[in-house]
Amino acid sequence: MVAGSTAALTLLSAMAVAVLLLPLRRPPPPPPPPPSVVSPRVRLREGRRLAYREWGVLPMEKASHRVVVLHGFDDSKHFALPVSPELVEEMGVYFVSFDRAGYGESDPHPARTVQSDAMDVEEFADRLGLGPRFYLVGASLGSYPVWACIKHFPHRVAGAALVAPLVNFWWASLPAEMARAAYEKREASDQRAMWIARYAPWLLHGYMTQNLVTPSAALARHPNVFSPQDLQILATLSQNPNPPENKARLQGVHESLHRDMMVAFGDWGFDPLTDLAEPCSGEEGGAAAATAVHLWHGREDRLFPVELLRHVAARLPWIRYHECADCGHLFVHNQTWSDAILRDLLARPGQPQPSPGEL
Repeated sequence: MVAGSTAALTLLSAMAVAVLLLPLRRPPPPPPPPPSVVSPRVRLREGRRLAYREWGVLPMEKASHRVVVLHGFDDSKHFALPVSPELVEEMGVYFVSFDRAGYGESDPHPARTVQSDAMDVEEFADRLGLGPRFYLVGASLGSYPVWACIKHFPHRVAGAALVAPLVNFWWASLPAEMARAAYEKREASDQRAMWIARYAPWLLHGYMTQNLVTPSAALARHPNVFSPQDLQILATLSQNPNPPENKARLQGVHESLHRDMMVAFGDWGFDPLTDLAEPCSGEEGGAAAATAVHLWHGREDRLFPVELLRHVAARLPWIRYHECADCGHLFVHNQTWSDAILRDLLARPGQPQPSPGEL
């Protein structure tokens, strides 16, 4: 786990700024619902609503495969794998994505946890009638609900793809030196933000909304945070935004971005490297059939260094690890790689698909 005097000293200035601004920058109460909700929504048992978007083979009943896509940080249900339409039709894929709690048009969840995000996925799938098993794709911070689904209801997961997934630097089973080295590769502002999100979450809103220092280089899209390929992808996305306006923050930055950080870098209640067994998705020939879990990562990822993900894959031999040599954190926006991710996710057992640039 992350430790050491270097990291602690780096964070003192951020704590001071957050404490100074705390009286003026307390987290606001959850905002009222957006004035105009344009997306379909499902209501959960507790009353919260999740807004969603469907695409691919429609209606769902005509599809051969049903895939739930979980967006990452500062994103929304409009995040979609740019898979070729021909491949979608060939494989018969129905996709659905929803605004995770507090994002977009979905209601906030003030008591949100890693487990509650997983429970949202399961109940959402049941409300839509996805069936007893379904596939999951989680990108970046959208990967922690996938880990939690594998933990809490592995029998519902037909297959999963973790794409450029976060690693919580405080997982207890991570080698301390490796975690510290990876953590210290992050920009100083991101180190501060993650540390506050974990150890002083009541200060996070004050820190993230102050103007004395940069709260987060990643959120500000500082070029040092991204690989050359990432910067090209960001430029392309900015020219053709989908949707044209940012829908992620309709519930306010605290209920969307800040709470996502607190959950992602807080205590998960389990350690993926020690508390997960190989998931099984059902019965084939009277025996349990293993669920294929894929982990895709870019060698040039500057947010979550590749060494951490190689370690995760080595510790969990049932993970099918794929590495893109020239890719950064955003390679999922490249159609070639999205096609490969989908093909491998839906491949029949014993018939893995070739992956471009795979080690």
